[in-house]
Amino acid sequence: MQVHALVFGDLHLEDIRAWRFERMVFEAPLDSLEMLFPVWHADYDVLLEELESAPGEAFICAVGDNCPEEAHDFIHIGAPYKTVASVIKKSGFDIDLFGERGEFHSVVVFEGMDAEDVLARIRRIRLGAEEDGTAVA
Repeated sequence: MQVHALVFGDLHLEDIRAWRFERMVFEAPLDSLEMLFPVWHADYDVLLEELESAPGEAFICAVGDNCPEEAHDFIHIGAPYKTVASVIKKSGFDIDLFGERGEFHSVVVFEGMDAEDVLARIRRIRLGAEEDGTAVA
């Protein structure tokens, strides 16, 4: 399989997008990779509708330092994103609905994939990173 592009789910943070262009410089043969941002400045309501009808299910795979402590009851590794989004909408917390300010990260699990296995692998990676002092958001 040949890779032609890197695809990012950034929505609106200009500094993160700029960082990707500045820091993600590749040498041949990877220097021809295109960087794609298909949801850049997309409307959140439209994204939520598309997520509802899309195949697969999104889960929280990391909780960032920007996530309020009192939100950890519903934003935690393994929590279904649809549930998290619903609670965020009703909660009044200052949390970006898609975690754009680093509150959380998500992973999509598609049919045929074992969600528990995917999340267990993520937990092991995080534990290894925490043990050796590597920062993981």
